[in-house]
This record gives sequence, C-alpha cells and structure tokens, in this order.
Amino acid sequence: MTCNRSREWLALYVGGDLAPKKAEELRVHLERCENCQEFHARLDQNYGLVRALRQDVVPPAALTQVRQSLFARIDESRSCRSWPSLIRARTPRASPSPPRLRGLCS
Repeated sequence: MTCNRSREWLALYVGGDLAPKKAEELRVHLERCENCQEFHARLDQNYGLVRALRQDVVPPAALTQVRQSLFARIDESRSCRSWPSLIRARTPRASPSPPRLRGLCS
C-alpha cells in the first residue's frame, strides 16, 4: 500500500466506515509507516473533536441507510466506462428523417 492510498482510506477508517479487508490492509501499513501513523493520529484527534461538537442525534438505521446508498453510488460511478460513453447512452438519437415543421418556413 502507498501512503497516498493510506491517506485516502484513513478518513473512512477513523469513522468506522472502511471495509474490513481494506481496514486490515491499512493497519498493516500503519504498523510500518511513521508518517501515516502521525497523519492517522491527527485525523483521529480532529474526528474526536468534531464528534464532541455534534449535538444532533441521527438514528443508527438512518445513518446506515445513507452510508449504503452513498457507497452504492460510488461503486456505480466506478463501473462506468467513461463519461463520453455515459453521455452517449443517455442522449436520444436523432431519427433518420426528422419530421418537418410545417408552416414555420413558408
């Protein structure tokens, strides 16, 4: 694992949202990398401060539903071949002989 990948995953890890397999991979990296250990410590401290400021209570079921929906959308966006192909797939095709507009150009 690279440090860049580690930093991408750390926010999810600190929030408890990283998949178990990825979390284990990240833990192995953190055992070996002092820079990422320091980054993790600072991020964990900041996350704790934000949690302490939170006043609204979100039901766990609602939070789980939002997380599942978000991760499903992320996975869906990764499966797209490319933006141009996505645009072409959603753009209606012109018919071979478009209907004529009568009375406008007479």
